[in-house]
Order: sequence, then structure tokens, then C-alpha cells
Amino acid sequence: MMTHQQERFTLIFTSLKDKILNNKISVTQWKNIISLIHAHMEVDNIPLDRLYVTSDKCTTIQSIIDNYDYHDSPSLSYHDNYIYCSNNNLNLNTKISYDNACFIANNFFNETGRNISLHLIKLSIPDVTNQDIN
Repeated sequence: MMTHQQERFTLIFTSLKDKILNNKISVTQWKNIISLIHAHMEVDNIPLDRLYVTSDKCTTIQSIIDNYDYHDSPSLSYHDNYIYCSNNNLNLNTKISYDNACFIANNFFNETGRNISLHLIKLSIPDVTNQDIN
């Protein structure tokens, strides 16, 4: 059974599927996502050492990772002007919209961020059931 938030994001994901697949963002928008995470950390009193932002100059991939590496932590990556979401619980990622990335950023270190990142990944895999990846 899906939570209200999962139902909401199922609707968002489904209605914006074409937009997600073709949704390029700017470096400014990526920096805004990082700023949202910093604001979330300040409001929720999250230690600064918990956030790890990477930048690989050779491949232009940038990532935002929970440095404490919990088994179900979300992560966000920026590559070729697209945002990807992954979750430590799965060895998978999916392209997501800027709006969904902002929502995850605002909830990066709490259960909502973990659940939504996992849910978005599950939605992107049509032939895998929830039981297969729980």
C-alpha cells in the first residue's frame, strides 16, 4: 500500500514522464539543489560532515551523497545537464525532473527523501515488482 506522498509522486512522475526524459537543467539549477540541501541541513540540525558533494572534472559528473552512507540514503547526480536519483538500497538510478530533485533535496536526510527516491526508481523499472527490490 502506497503512502499519500508516494501516491502524489506517482501522479507527478506519470504526468511528467515525457518532461523528465527530456528535462535538461542548468548549472544554476544544480547549484540551487545543493543550496536546498544546505537549508534542509540547517533547519533539521544535520551535521555538516554528513553531506558529501563530489565533482569529477574529467567526466563532468557531480554528485550529492549522504557521507554517513546509510543503506537507504538517496543520492543525486548531475551529468550532461540531467539529474539522476539513486538510493543506496538499490544499485540503480533514474533520470528525474528538477521538481522531484528539489523535493528530495528538501528531504534529503529524512525518511521522506529516502522513500521518494526509492519510489521514483521503482517507477522507472516497469518489469520489477516491489517485492523484487525491497
